[in-house]
Amino acid sequence: METRFKDNPSSQRFSQFVNRDCEIGDFPARFDIHYVAMKEKRFLLSSEAIRPDLAPGRGSCFATDLITVEGKRVGLMYREDPDNDVDSGWRFFAGTESQDYVDDPENLALYDVNTIANYDRDIIPLLDAPVGSAFERHPQFGIFVPFTSPASN
Repeated sequence: METRFKDNPSSQRFSQFVNRDCEIGDFPARFDIHYVAMKEKRFLLSSEAIRPDLAPGRGSCFATDLITVEGKRVGLMYREDPDNDVDSGWRFFAGTESQDYVDDPENLALYDVNTIANYDRDIIPLLDAPVGSAFERHPQFGIFVPFTSPASN
């Protein structure tokens, strides 16, 4: 398998953002992120197949390899407080991931939200939902419906 990380437009955009001069408090700082290839990934969509105009300017998100490598549709999406100024807070899962799978950092990656919209356009109408929103794909009808965790009932 060949590593396709550097060909992924989301990765390039994120790299361009974080490799810049920033100020933290009164001290100038420089963020340099070095990518360590944990495992080789072959993304389902090539960089040429990614349309830049589906959900532009929405920041970054996390998604699992079941979506970006194996081509599963998004089955569960939720929005939490962003980790930083670039983070949208969106987290995307196929919905069939085990806890062990999610706990393994090799199975998740940071992407531009637009990239995940290219993998599954059904998410686009929900991207303006506020922090705290969660949606799951209805198993019978295939549409997203609000998700309420069984623990919160």
